[in-house]
Amino acid sequence: MAFSRVIAIDGPAGSGKSTVAAKLAKKLGSIHLNSGALFRAVGIRAKELGILPGDGVALSELARTLNFEFRLEPDNTTHFFVDGECWDSRVRTLEAGELGSRIAVLGDLRAELVAVQHRIAEAHEVVLEGRDAGTVVFPETPWKFYLDAPSTVRAARRHAEVVALLGESAPQLEQVLREVQERDLRDSTRAVAPQVRAADAELIDTSEMTAEEVVEVIASRIRGSSGS
Repeated sequence: MAFSRVIAIDGPAGSGKSTVAAKLAKKLGSIHLNSGALFRAVGIRAKELGILPGDGVALSELARTLNFEFRLEPDNTTHFFVDGECWDSRVRTLEAGELGSRIAVLGDLRAELVAVQHRIAEAHEVVLEGRDAGTVVFPETPWKFYLDAPSTVRAARRHAEVVALLGESAPQLEQVLREVQERDLRDSTRAVAPQVRAADAELIDTSEMTAEEVVEVIASRIRGSSGS
């Protein structure tokens, strides 16, 4: 299977990978392929339809019926569409994150959504973010990066994002920290495609770096590799 250029960015929740991936994709004129958005979209739709989170067969069938599109706009930003409707805001909530994380342990569903990502990468250059982008989805890509930061730093980032979206109704920082830590444990210990750093992925500690600084580090590595 032949893919266009794939840049894989992995890391736990709040490590900055979504912001970095979006900015890097825009800089390179590539599709920003957010694998988490796929799982979140399936989780949201499943809840609406009353499908239980543990029903892997029904969830896989549901995923096959959904039309996913990551659309690159003229300004090089990417928007996520489900059945022709923009879901950018729908997949960014804490609830969506929890729904996606809980069904991400299902092997059949993961296989279905990996196939979706492969189809997109066959036609487009992509910056892929996720938790197993460099270990499972595209292990063959030479461009792999793993972003990380302490859970307290990551929780503070997630809390700021939620406050910006929800204002005074946003959960307290302590709740967000608990949820981040619970999700770290669930994602890193799941039997199917656990969240781990690929052996050949470059580790970037984002604790004291801006997103722009991380983007420049990755872009410089790609320029250096491409020119070698």
